[in-house]
Amino acid sequence: MPVNRTGVIRPTDARKNGGYGVATSISNETLAVGAVPGPDDGLGYGAVYIHDIREGSQVGKIQAQDGEQGELFGSEVSLDGNLCAIGALRDDDRGRFSGSAYLFDVVSGRQVHKIVPNDLRPGDRFGVSVGLFGSRIICGSLYDDDNGTDSGSVYVFDTNSGEQQRKIYPNFARPRTYFGHKAAQFDDRIVAGAYGDSENGPFSGAAYIFDANNGNQLLRLQPETPDDNLNFGWDVDIFSNVVIVGSLRQINHKTRFSAAYLFNASTGQQLIKLEPQDHHAFNLFGRNVCVSNGIAVVSSPLQKNANGTVGAVYVFDIQSGQQIVKLEPPANMTGSGWGRSICANNSRIAIGAPAASVDGVSSGAVFTYEVS
Repeated sequence: MPVNRTGVIRPTDARKNGGYGVATSISNETLAVGAVPGPDDGLGYGAVYIHDIREGSQVGKIQAQDGEQGELFGSEVSLDGNLCAIGALRDDDRGRFSGSAYLFDVVSGRQVHKIVPNDLRPGDRFGVSVGLFGSRIICGSLYDDDNGTDSGSVYVFDTNSGEQQRKIYPNFARPRTYFGHKAAQFDDRIVAGAYGDSENGPFSGAAYIFDANNGNQLLRLQPETPDDNLNFGWDVDIFSNVVIVGSLRQINHKTRFSAAYLFNASTGQQLIKLEPQDHHAFNLFGRNVCVSNGIAVVSSPLQKNANGTVGAVYVFDIQSGQQIVKLEPPANMTGSGWGRSICANNSRIAIGAPAASVDGVSSGAVFTYEVS
């Protein structure tokens, strides 16, 4: 199953500290890329760029009508058909860092909705995750306090009306579980992570599957061998009947590594534990995960080689769990943030490198690949 690089994509207005590539999403032949400028940029606001992934050409640029600096507009994106959901987790419509999300038509560039729930409070960071599927948009609210301090939540909205349909929590929600840090959906299933869940030790983590039609919890996911400080649920994705859950071990330990896990979305059974062939401690393997049509993609942003910290992205076969390929940045590209964002759709993969100095220091770039 060969994987070939097809392009290096940059915006037409690329600049120093542009932060292009902090978020990515593919739908059919369209690629959406979030760009969040660095704190010393001083030139403007976050943006989302729309590209034809076949040619790499830019076909649009999206910015919030009411955007302000520092709102992190574009830090999360989700593309489905002609619609793009965008997170702005530091928007202040309901107080400092309460957050918001936007829905845009990527063909016309028209802002369809700005989504700001009425019950938001300062510091909730609504929009920390967004997921779009059909007529539903889901948005995580990382520091929601409905079930205790920083328990978190996930909201569900209708894309046509912009109206809230429901608000989702785990059955036994607890403080400081950070539920909703990442969330995704496919068909009638929603999956969300709670990396701070401590049922099996501090920050052992958990993930949950819900019925998107009524918000009922269907399954609680945990690895077959849970462990403290695993941060299981740091990232999640779902495609068809397969869920992938990433972990992010941040406590230094020479033998206890993080990993990514595949589950059956109907039964909750763990299918495969994904680990790279060259696994090392402290490389943050599992920070970002995605799954699509036979492949799973996992980033390892602190992977090192002789040149320094370069990052790596691994592609696996979801049937066998075998590693297909390890994707690394071009030679001598260190500190690029390689794998800060990843996405896959059918045979296409995109890897964001928002700190890559391609058009100036930390201008950013996205590298595209095709599985054949």
